[in-house]
Amino acid sequence: MAKLWKQSTLNEILRLLEDGKLYLFVGAGLSKLAGYPLWDELLKDFADEYKSINSLRVPSDDVYPELLSLAASKNPKVTTQLRMLGTEGLKGYGRVLTKHFYSERHAEQHEALLRLPFAGYLTINYDRCLESAWKKVRGRVCSNSEWLCFPPHEKSALRNVSEIMSCTKKNGFILHIHGCIYHQDCLDIENIILNNEQYTKYYADNYVNGLQDIFDNILNQHMLILGTSFNDPYFFNRFLGSRDPLDLNRVNRRKRAYIIFHKGETSENDYSPRTDKEVLDLEHIYYEGAREEGLKVLISELKEAYEAGKRTVILDNKSNNDIYEEPSIK
Repeated sequence: MAKLWKQSTLNEILRLLEDGKLYLFVGAGLSKLAGYPLWDELLKDFADEYKSINSLRVPSDDVYPELLSLAASKNPKVTTQLRMLGTEGLKGYGRVLTKHFYSERHAEQHEALLRLPFAGYLTINYDRCLESAWKKVRGRVCSNSEWLCFPPHEKSALRNVSEIMSCTKKNGFILHIHGCIYHQDCLDIENIILNNEQYTKYYADNYVNGLQDIFDNILNQHMLILGTSFNDPYFFNRFLGSRDPLDLNRVNRRKRAYIIFHKGETSENDYSPRTDKEVLDLEHIYYEGAREEGLKVLISELKEAYEAGKRTVILDNKSNNDIYEEPSIK
């Protein structure tokens, strides 16, 4: 019996995994297990870089305390301020991202998740934890048809929307939806999305709109979400929009979404009025204790339950068919 999971929820998730219908979405909380920074920690480094550069130019500058306040509130305007310092600011911006994300490493929890048959692995992280774990678990690097990144690098082999759509129909792909530090064998700083300026830049053309249709389709599938506080308003709005909270009669047959939260975690986005199961089919899975240790236990229990299910039949294959007999992605 699971200790942190409700057995009914665990059974549903195991069934969806077995059927190849469950997608995994991970945020910075999972990368933290491999030593990467959380969002506010990253923004604090951008603020420190601003102070280091600007103190040489305007010793009396008093912007730094404001930037620290923005970082503490997880506001990405910190990065805009740094980039506004011109060439030196852009170099400092690149130094912070490279320092934190260029190395390729992962935690054992990444391997555990890569050993489960998720239909796809999605992330808003800039690191290569999933790729590193993929290499360890599968003994090879991701091919171009298994690894997707938005915004695409200028050297990307997958510039055509139809090609990307074809890749997302294959089970097991990895998709970065806010950029990745290393893309197409190149350091890729400029294609990382961090602030309003960059969102506006990358969400402005028809090519991007075509990709958003693909992303919305994926975000509307059965999904397990862990390691994110939903403080990113762009992902938050995209996620809600794709699941159409106004569709009260469930005409679009929205799928289940399981969101893992630490009990001490809060989100600046108030979506509590819209989390009723009859509206969005969301289920919050709260855990207590040390945040990172609890996440490790949840992942371990899920992996162990799946492996136990492979050894002995623990689910009735005929149960709940009315819930899961839904069309696949088209």
